[in-house]
Amino acid sequence: LEKTFADGYLFVADQDARSPGTVHPDGNLWDNGGDALEEFRHLLRVRAHALERFDERVLRAGRPLATLEETGDLENTIIVFAGDNGLAVGNHGLLGKQNLYDHSMRVPLVIRGPGVERGVQRDALVYLYDLYPTLVDMLGLDAPETVTGKSLTEVLHEPEAGVRDAVFYAYKNIQRGVRSADNWKLISYLVDGVHREQLFNLNDDPHELTNLANDPMSGDQLERMRALLIAESVAAFDPLDLSREDWGIAPPESPQQVSHVAVGAAVALAQPLSTDYAAGDPGGLVDGLQCTSNFRDGCWRAIRGADLDVVLDLRNEQSVAEVETRFVRQIGAWIFPPNAVRVSLSVDGQTWMNAGTTQPAAATETDPRSIDRVQIEVEAQRARYVRLQAESVGVCPPWHAGAGEPAWMFIDEIVVR
Repeated sequence: LEKTFADGYLFVADQDARSPGTVHPDGNLWDNGGDALEEFRHLLRVRAHALERFDERVLRAGRPLATLEETGDLENTIIVFAGDNGLAVGNHGLLGKQNLYDHSMRVPLVIRGPGVERGVQRDALVYLYDLYPTLVDMLGLDAPETVTGKSLTEVLHEPEAGVRDAVFYAYKNIQRGVRSADNWKLISYLVDGVHREQLFNLNDDPHELTNLANDPMSGDQLERMRALLIAESVAAFDPLDLSREDWGIAPPESPQQVSHVAVGAAVALAQPLSTDYAAGDPGGLVDGLQCTSNFRDGCWRAIRGADLDVVLDLRNEQSVAEVETRFVRQIGAWIFPPNAVRVSLSVDGQTWMNAGTTQPAAATETDPRSIDRVQIEVEAQRARYVRLQAESVGVCPPWHAGAGEPAWMFIDEIVVR
């Protein structure tokens, strides 16, 4: 697998998957003595073996269907079998699932239950999140108004029924796609400022091998699918604006240099930082770089489920008038601002004087992603040691999806002026 990736991106044969048509500098993936082809064959064998083991251990050894039949509950039970997006295992020259082709986007969905006709197949476009309103409907209950999925009960009973005119696909901020109910599909790419498109008529080309985007005879379909892609993007609350040439993607941020008296100071921590981010290097707290708004930029330092207690040794006495830092507030990613931040000063590292305390706003369910700036002004005094203590929320609160699990706290450069 490692041979197919470079810089974290997957390559399609001799082309970069982020940008169809770009020749990979290492040459053709297929021209390597047959290793890639054998790799694909191996993956197919592994997948077949995994399916066989699932069938043996879960469906046979576990005997869920037989048990339901023995207890007399089989005909009164709704059974749903679904799966995650699958690996490409060689299709389009791909190994992974970082693409919008059908072989990696479509998933299995089998429903068995009272009133559901057996042995039939439906071609309706659905999302897996349509399962919840479907099951609620089958049980004769009402789904909450906040549910955005659509019940598939009509699809189960009517061969030609459908609940969606299109489905929308997305991968990171470099690929978007849409499929219409009449089986046309558009995949749009924007990589390094270069825009490319693939248009497929799945009725004639189910394996997506013939790109019609540049076919003059398909011009009307291309325009229709472009409009549909934008409409479905808006309906899905896509953060990108596909009506713009650059999709509304802001230029990448980079950490900004900031000068202050603590740059290069010796750092002592009561608890180690997480090695999942920036390798837990505490020196990054005073390296003179202020982080971007992306907590994964390799600049932010993180700690999980514990308070942060850091002491900076300025190496000689300095006049300290202000201490400033920033914290990430991204509740959906389990990242919470601290309950309180306290700054203390010392001349000898033994006797500490409280220089100030501040309390960021408490986190709520509706908090947008943001960066909390914490600034504590001090009546100018001389100190060699600066201590910053940030009290963690500890665990995610009861209203959070991760209730009771350790919460993250991300801190930026500690700026001392």
